[in-house]
Amino acid sequence: MLAMTFAYAFPYTPDAPPVPLGARADIILAAYFAVPTEDRTTEAHDTVTNILSTLKPHHRAALAMRHTPRSWPGTLTAQFGKETSLAVRLYCAAHPAVGSTSSLEAAASVALDAHVQAGETDVLDDLYVRALEHFDLAEGAFHKALVAHRMAAH
Repeated sequence: MLAMTFAYAFPYTPDAPPVPLGARADIILAAYFAVPTEDRTTEAHDTVTNILSTLKPHHRAALAMRHTPRSWPGTLTAQFGKETSLAVRLYCAAHPAVGSTSSLEAAASVALDAHVQAGETDVLDDLYVRALEHFDLAEGAFHKALVAHRMAAH
């Protein structure tokens, strides 16, 4: 399936059906991040890795958080959707603590769930908007790098 997904969206074969750049980028990123790092061994993976390496680290992180499959409580995914991982990480950044990333994210998840249960929408809405803003900037940077790569290849 991965090879089919990449073949469909990347590297832009002439016989591929036209797909808007944003949709192609989303397909590419979803397929790329669905595969564990150690299994990203194809030429397409190398190309995406190279494109991502041109981005600022916080943009790469935002894209990875959006597209890497994670399990979160249903209340959080209902609240934040695809931005759940990024919202949790932003919450962690606003509440510094000591511990492993997984333990800090787990604690943030519990705290955010309590905000959901209490109906504290100001905190949740702020996190959601910030997560969307971070992702939009990262997605824009990826689109720009993807276009530059495509233009350099021709």
